[in-house]
Amino acid sequence: MSHREHVAICYGGRSAEHDVSRVTASAVVNALDKTRFTPILLAIGTDGRWLRNVAAEHKLSHGAQAPESGLLIEGRRVVLPADPTLGGLLDLDTGEWTPIDVVIPMLHGPLGEDGTAQGLCELADLAYAGCSVVGSAVGSDKIMMKRAFRDAGVPTARWIELRDDESADADAILAQLGTPVFVKPSNMGSSVGVSRARDESELIEALALAFRYDRWALVEEAIEGREIEIGVLGDGELLLSTAGEIRPGSDFYTYEDKYEDQAAEL
Repeated sequence: MSHREHVAICYGGRSAEHDVSRVTASAVVNALDKTRFTPILLAIGTDGRWLRNVAAEHKLSHGAQAPESGLLIEGRRVVLPADPTLGGLLDLDTGEWTPIDVVIPMLHGPLGEDGTAQGLCELADLAYAGCSVVGSAVGSDKIMMKRAFRDAGVPTARWIELRDDESADADAILAQLGTPVFVKPSNMGSSVGVSRARDESELIEALALAFRYDRWALVEEAIEGREIEIGVLGDGELLLSTAGEIRPGSDFYTYEDKYEDQAAEL
């Protein structure tokens, strides 16, 4: 029997996108070819605890599907050392080591999607799916990404960036950007903490919400446009998906629109 590679799928995590990560990990697990790969399910709790969900692994090995509602955060305590000479994943209960061939980090938001998990894989000399440390860090931070677009000459909506210890002149911001504006935490995804503000009072409220999730926020002018998404896969020669259009079911593509109400058209 040929060796089936061990694919570690990391999910959960400490960010506000914890539950979204559990759902997307289920989708990845169900799409994985179990005749070629053995999934190793690494659940990270909101407290940062690492667990190996061996119960779910056992069910998958017997033909079960991962639940659409998301993989559970449960299992045996494990640790993934940064030392590449140690051999993979250590079970703290049994002392056993499990080799890992590749990591698929399905962690969303800070402490997972922002280069931190990718950095751990680099230190441990583990192959991993997705962007590099730099690509993940820049791509997950809206302000850094906006600066990169600007410097590369790529058109982007006008914006103002603010830190949580700075005073915000709402009147001046709206005079510069017009109304309405969008207010977003810089390093957060899934539209968590994002608001649309139409006047000064809404802008102040929106900034307070954004600063709950990050020290930096950006206020961005609203533009009328279509939202097109394209998946890109590859390291060298690129494979592009078919372009898809998102038509929000509310004022904008909110967290509820994405994951709860199912009101958006894709």
